[in-house]
Formats: sequence, structure tokens, C-alpha cells
Amino acid sequence: VPPELFLIHLRFYDPSRQQITGVGHTYVHANQTVRDIMPRLREVAELSPDTPITVYEEVKPSLIDLMDPNATFRKAEISTGDIICFQVSTEADQGKYRLPTVPDYFEEVQLRVYVRFVPQPARDDVDDFANGDSATEDGTVGPEALSPVLIASRKTPYDDVANWLAEQLGMRDPLKLRFHTVMLNGQTRASVRRMQTTTLGDMLPNYMYKQPPPNSLGVPEYTVMYERLEVDILQIDSMRNVRVTYVGKSMKEELQLEVLVPKVGLAQTLKEAVYGKVESALRSVTLRNGDTTPPKPLKLRIYTVASHRFDREVAGDERLSELGNPGVSDIVAEYVNPDADRSDVAAPAADSLDSDGSRMETDDVVVYDKSLSEIEVFHFYRELNHAHSVPFLFKLYPGELWPATWARLERKLGLGEKELKNLGVVYGAQGIHELKRCRVIQDGEGGSPAAGGMSPGSGLVTPSVTPPPPQTQRPMEDIEVDEGALGEMAAVPPALTEDNSTLCLWDVIQQTRTEEQQRRMALDDDSNSLPLMGSPAGFIGLNHIDRSSRH
Repeated sequence: VPPELFLIHLRFYDPSRQQITGVGHTYVHANQTVRDIMPRLREVAELSPDTPITVYEEVKPSLIDLMDPNATFRKAEISTGDIICFQVSTEADQGKYRLPTVPDYFEEVQLRVYVRFVPQPARDDVDDFANGDSATEDGTVGPEALSPVLIASRKTPYDDVANWLAEQLGMRDPLKLRFHTVMLNGQTRASVRRMQTTTLGDMLPNYMYKQPPPNSLGVPEYTVMYERLEVDILQIDSMRNVRVTYVGKSMKEELQLEVLVPKVGLAQTLKEAVYGKVESALRSVTLRNGDTTPPKPLKLRIYTVASHRFDREVAGDERLSELGNPGVSDIVAEYVNPDADRSDVAAPAADSLDSDGSRMETDDVVVYDKSLSEIEVFHFYRELNHAHSVPFLFKLYPGELWPATWARLERKLGLGEKELKNLGVVYGAQGIHELKRCRVIQDGEGGSPAAGGMSPGSGLVTPSVTPPPPQTQRPMEDIEVDEGALGEMAAVPPALTEDNSTLCLWDVIQQTRTEEQQRRMALDDDSNSLPLMGSPAGFIGLNHIDRSSRH
């Protein structure tokens, strides 16, 4: 080859296909101009003779220089082995193509990344409800198992990425997607903010000196986590996530739900959101099981829990800012089974009750108080302040013997036979914080306690002192206590018999209330006016090891 002739390689770029193709090679003379070889370029690209073309030199993929048509190859510093790229001129159609020019294409290639989008994983305890949380707007379950891979430039705008993923997942509204950056160690960072300048590159971690692991093609592949939202991302700043524990017919049917509610508002909004979330989850489960029967109307009891103890039932008029603060209080939504009420023990007739719900006094002084119809049940281990698991309210009936009460409680707990056998059961009035002041109902071996106390190792003893009075509306510091009178009134409560088949928990509560009334009689005259009726029923404590709770 004469020294004045150069062998150059030719590439043709098609912006409509966003593809560059090698079309052969040619020889050029050092004194030829770029314009002189344009007919040859049109010929190898099968273009018409009058087609305007633009020529570039590919110095390297990151450096593409536009060539002057009137410059010689010597002036352009072209030598053997150099690459010339050309395309049909697109000055009049700049907005028609996403990558209109050769430099745009090579910039895309340099910034091109493989990104796999994975769904936000569900917690282990809500596997059955994970798809229910991400159902599409038309009620069908979205393809959560799908983890599509996007091949695009780092400069791809946020909205383009969201639109593409929404199309892959069959979603109607791409604004209901939120993205999270996934680090090399698998941990996720804060969600990616949607702004006009946000791009795909902002969703990726900065690996600095390390590349992400390769995929099956041997190409480094990034991972971005996506999350389906109940509201669009434009409203998310005014919302907050509240974690709610749902329990079904038994306390073993437990799962965690996250509900989006406004930061400012009333708790009624939370109640409506919880109902919607639970109903959607249950509907998805029944559909996956092949059951097309519409679910029955759902009734929930929504209450707050503090330190694994029942706090208060959510009425709906509370401020949302007061509820569901992590580390302060949790929210529980309990399924209320309308068929669980006993039919063999009837409540007093309405005409025998006063307006406040208490039964009118009769000759045998039988009293019925609505505040005693439900009692708190919570779990603890050895000491009352070592509470665990989810507490709940349990319905009581006048005249129901302990075996029937225990059978209902067993069904509610949903525990196995071995766990129930080792369960210790105590009763305490409201305000009692010491185990020794509780009444033992059942020891840790499945039976009733002997008169002397509990079985060895159970951690429970028969009380030796009368329980203190329950909390009242009047602060105790305002009451002057006659210590001498209290000493005279202190007495050991009668121990429960070994055969608890005749024990009625309702009567135990009434007995405790009677003792509290007698205790108050030892106080000054003003304290005698404190009302006894309407006091809480107290609590049932279940003494066992926390083996399965995640709370």
C-alpha cells in the first residue's frame, strides 16, 4: 500500500433503529477530502445519491469527532486502521429520534447499564398476604415474581424508568411505584426522590472501585428495589407508614401489615385504611385458594398496645399523631368472630339494667356490670413486667365455670397441647404490678393450684396479702391512708380449691371487687364516695416462655 493511501473502516448509524453497523472498508488518499468519499459511503449504505450524510471519526467510544467535509484526510490526521462513522443528516428531525446522532449513540453505549428491578420482599410472616398488598387497581394480583431487566443509559429520566416498569408489571399508574437503591451487600438505602433531574443513575449505588456481580451473560448487573404504593408518590410526603398487627380467629393467625395514612388527621382514617388492607389481603388469599365466594363482612377490634399490654381501643376521634409511634405504642387489628359468643349463658334482660349498664339491686344483691364483660389477657414470663406477644380482650359471662372459660381461651390462643400444658394462669385486678399479689387460677402443669401455692419452678405463688385497690379517677396521692386500719383489713384471700371445675372467673372478679370495696371503707370519708361500679375487670396473665412471637 503506498504511504499516501490509508485503509479505513466504515460504520453506518441508523437513528431510527438506534443501531450502528459495520459496512466494510475503503482506501483513501491523504490529499482527498471527506466530501470526495461521500458517494462511496452512500453506496455501501445503499442510500440514494442525493441523500445528505454527516461523517464522524471514532477516535474511541468516548471521543467522537465531527469531520469537516472540505478537510483533507491528512489535515484530519486520518491513518490506516482508523474508523469513520456516518449517518443520514438529521438536522431537520432532531426531535424525532431518542438518539439522533452518532455521538448520542456512543454516549448511550458508554452509560448503558443492566438493571434488574426486584419487588420489595414481604416479611416471612406475611407471605400469604404479600401479593394482596400489591394487587393492581382492577383487583388482579400483579406479577410480583417478575423481576424485569432494563438495559438503558444512566441518564434515562426517572419518569421513563417508572413508565417502563409499570408497563412490565401491568400497572396503570407509574406514580404508584417507589424505588430504593440496593447496595453491594444487599442492604437498601432510603427511597429515591422523584425530581425533574432524577435519572436511572441516581437509583444506582456508587461502586467506586468495584463492579456489581455479573449476570448470566457475564455483564455487570445492578439491582434496584421497587415498591408498590397505595397512593401516588406525589402524595407520599404528606403520608406516613403505620405498622399494624392483624390477628385472626386465633392469636396464632398473626401477620404484619403496613398502612399509609395522612400525617395529620383523625384515627377514623386509620380504621378505614386497616379494614381495606385486611379485606384486600383476605380476598387475595381466597382467590389463590380457588374460592370465589365473596368474603363475609369483616368486623375488627382496633386497639393500641404499649409494652405488650392492652392500652386502649381506637374509637376514631383520636389524633393520628398519637397512634402507632414505634417504641411507644403498637396498633393491633383483631378479628372479631360473631359466632364465638356463647349462647348457653345469657346476659341480664335489658329491663333489669340501669341506664349505666349495671343491674338494679335485688334482695340477693346480684350485680351485673358491663365493664366486667371483657378482660385483658396478656403473656408474660415469670414476672408481670416481662410481658411479650400480643395482648387481647376476652369476653366473660356470668355463671360460666372455668372449664368452659378455659376451653374458649384455648381456642382463642391457638396454642399446641404441650404449650397449653405448661401454661400458668393468674388473675389480677387493675393496677397490680406484682405477681405475688395475683390470684393463681391454674399452674404450669395444666391443673389448678393447691392451697399452698404453685408447682415448683412455675414462678408463681399463692398470694399472702390482699391486692391493692384498682386505679380510679382520683389520684391516690390525694387520699390519706390510715395505716392502722389497713393493717387490720389485710387478710389472706381464700385459696382456690384443687378442683377448679366449679370455679367461676366472674365470681373471682366479684370477690376481688368486694375486697377492694372493704379496703376503701378503711380510708377517710371522702374516699368512700369513689365509685366501685364501672371499674375495669383486671387482667388474666399467661405465664410461659416467648418462643414464637416477633414482638
